[in-house]
Amino acid sequence: MKEEESLTYNICLGEIIGSNKPYCIRLSEILRHILIVGTTGSGKTTTASVICKNVLNKGKRTIVFDWNGEYREVLRKIGVRDEDIVIFDKLNPLRINPFEYGGSDDYEEYVEQIIDILESVLQLTPPQTYFLYQTFIEKKDISSFSSLLEALSKNSFDIEGYSGREARFALIRKIKPLTFSSAKRIFVKTNDLERILNSDDYSSKIFIIDLSWITNVTLRKLYTLFLLKAIFDKVSLRNWSKENILRYLVVIDEAHNILVENNELLQRVFSEVRKFGVGLIAISQSVTEMPNYVLRNTNVKIFHAIRSYRDIKEVIGLMPPNTNVQNILISLNVGEALIYDSASKYPIKVRVKVSD
Repeated sequence: MKEEESLTYNICLGEIIGSNKPYCIRLSEILRHILIVGTTGSGKTTTASVICKNVLNKGKRTIVFDWNGEYREVLRKIGVRDEDIVIFDKLNPLRINPFEYGGSDDYEEYVEQIIDILESVLQLTPPQTYFLYQTFIEKKDISSFSSLLEALSKNSFDIEGYSGREARFALIRKIKPLTFSSAKRIFVKTNDLERILNSDDYSSKIFIIDLSWITNVTLRKLYTLFLLKAIFDKVSLRNWSKENILRYLVVIDEAHNILVENNELLQRVFSEVRKFGVGLIAISQSVTEMPNYVLRNTNVKIFHAIRSYRDIKEVIGLMPPNTNVQNILISLNVGEALIYDSASKYPIKVRVKVSD
């Protein structure tokens, strides 16, 4: 893609209601990330799919974290060909090594990122987090959840008293389910992510990571976070000279299940990943459930119908003053959205167009 193409309004989402003029954004604006919010059935998935189709037509790769397993059919309905979609599901899982360590990286930072994920998803107590950290520091060859479980069971770090022993046993109970069942299909020493990011077998494709088959919600969250970490790690090693060039789009469906407030890794991803050519779309039913770093680092905000007073109040706070946001949000029909970006003086009401 030529650099000047990123400055052209060439990602068209639909038409401005009341004027019949097209509403488009620049491809480069996706690098500044997008937030899509709305109630169930308001059109969020379709809007995200329209953006994916536009990015596909520009020759770029898209990775969709599909929480409910619905994107394939929606993409088909809006005209994306089956040959342009690659599905990773129960029969063809995208395997990942969650403990991949390059060796040249700062080991303590690597450990902190791993623990940051485990702590937020497994809801570890401070003693459990500390014990986990000491285990990683003492035993530096942990390469799987099985080896982590073994290290936790045999760790020589002194734990005094009943509370200390209970913290260790509780931690082991939380880790053990990650060593069998569905976890064994997705957490392996082989890393399939290179197939998506670098393989010449794929040019512009939409890669759907169907998460719906993972019935254990905790495992689903862990898998998604470790994949996001792996994507961030790998793209940050690229030596790309040009900026403002979109290379990958990552879509996080039902993002309120994944993106938590106090997670340094996710904050870094949202603030830094654009430098490496990655744009993010976070999709949620509720704006109040989105962490501040998401609201702060998403330039284009797309609001479908919203009914919750708390959410409406939050949206009003994100808009310029003296805009009739409340009445618009509660009256939006399916497929209609109120779109606002930081460069605009006011939000624009848009009807999303699902076909060319």
